Amino acid sequence: MNKLSKVIEVAHSQSRNDCGPCATAMVLGFFGLEKPSPPQTAREMRLWRVPWVGATLPRGIVSTLHRHGLATESRWFGTIQKIKTHLDRDHPVIVLVRPTDLKGTPFFSLHYRVVVGYNDNASAPGGGELFFNCSASPERPDHQGERPGNVTLSYVEFLRQWLTWTSINWYTGAYPRKAGLG
Repeated sequence: MNKLSKVIEVAHSQSRNDCGPCATAMVLGFFGLEKPSPPQTAREMRLWRVPWVGATLPRGIVSTLHRHGLATESRWFGTIQKIKTHLDRDHPVIVLVRPTDLKGTPFFSLHYRVVVGYNDNASAPGGGELFFNCSASPERPDHQGERPGNVTLSYVEFLRQWLTWTSINWYTGAYPRKAGLG
């Protein structure tokens, strides 16, 4: 199992459509940068948010991370291996997914999550599982335990959610641009 070297705290529970600002605030906090609240981060991203919906465009996340001194690798058509490479380097990864409910029915809306670890496991569907911090899910008290994060998905389920109608396997890995971060 690989997980980030330190815990990413789940930002406050999100209000409607604030998953982008929450995920960005989690990553900024991981690197010890100022910990803006999700509403502060949403204000920073205002040019990249759809006014009538409040949803954040991927470019808003990347721009905000850059403004706070982080470098990013953002791509469409990402792979689980690319996510694992970032995690192995202690780089948190923000992904855009179309989550499902407990019955496996996809939601209409898209959602940002922060990938915080993985476990290659031959008995899991697809050969492993990914661990996420998600502002829309309750925080688990066992962050220091065996499974980091508050959402766990098999590789198969994650790929199903990651292949969305507007953001085909989009991710951004964040890492220090300046010495002393992280």
